[in-house]
Amino acid sequence: MRSYYVDEKLGRALRYMTSAPGDARERLAEAYVEFHTLRQEHFPNKKLWKEYEWVLKMLNCKKFSPDDRYIAYVGTIKANTKSMKNKTASKIIQRLQKIYDEVSRLD
Repeated sequence: MRSYYVDEKLGRALRYMTSAPGDARERLAEAYVEFHTLRQEHFPNKKLWKEYEWVLKMLNCKKFSPDDRYIAYVGTIKANTKSMKNKTASKIIQRLQKIYDEVSRLD
């Protein structure tokens, strides 16, 4: 069964990430707002949810001190994407594209 909510959220994020200026890290951090609301119940199967969990894990991989003023200002996602390699951000975007493509094929 196709999940129109996942389709909508990832579609908007991917359109942004393919057209916005900046490197992959910047585009990924900015696009996060489009898909951060997705939860397990929105996905049509466990396999796709696991793929999405990997994305979330990568975006939240570093733990920061709650006293860190930079983190309080820019947020954890931006701090994580800023510290990752551009190649890693590209892999995360590719994974989001893969999830989107699989959801879009479902009827």
